[in-house]
Amino acid sequence: MKVLLCLIILCIMMTLSDGACFTTLPKLGAKGCADPHDKKLHPPASQWQSNNCMDCTCDPQSQLNCCSKHELTPTIAGMQTSS
Repeated sequence: MKVLLCLIILCIMMTLSDGACFTTLPKLGAKGCADPHDKKLHPPASQWQSNNCMDCTCDPQSQLNCCSKHELTPTIAGMQTSS
């Protein structure tokens, strides 16, 4: 039972983490990486910032890696934050 509780807590913590990254494998014969947001093709071994605040890289084998630039802070509707 303790193991199940630990797994649930771990899953909740992972969903609230600050970073979000993903990787896509290249398609056969790819000549670069397509930005997942605007579909613009980027050459292999390049880096760019997408329109949706992601830092992306296209490695020499055309594998796409993107990570969020900003932390993902959960908000509650109607709740005001102090600045």
